[in-house]
Amino acid sequence: SLVAARSSTTSIAQTSSESSDDSGESRSSTEAEAHTHWRNVAILVAGVMLTVNMHRSAFSSVAMVLQKDYAITTSQMGLLHSAQLWGYGAGQIPSGILADKIGGPLILFAGAFM
Repeated sequence: SLVAARSSTTSIAQTSSESSDDSGESRSSTEAEAHTHWRNVAILVAGVMLTVNMHRSAFSSVAMVLQKDYAITTSQMGLLHSAQLWGYGAGQIPSGILADKIGGPLILFAGAFM
């Protein structure tokens, strides 16, 4: 009986300590959902950044092999590197506009599979 009284007092204290917002959800569950959402976004961003950086650095790693196999001169290889970086930079503008209109996480997710 003493244990039941303590557990009901604890339950009442926990219920009264959680504040509700306009939608009726408790603030702690809303904060937990927001935390989970941002954690997922952070994981997605980290994965995309890892993939993009690996792609950019892989090109310079295979440059010597490309030069040898396709008889590309050093100046032509420089043009290829420049074209890659210009394409990467030019993609930033439309990606930013789409992220503003549609939403950043959706654009990151779509870009990860392009």
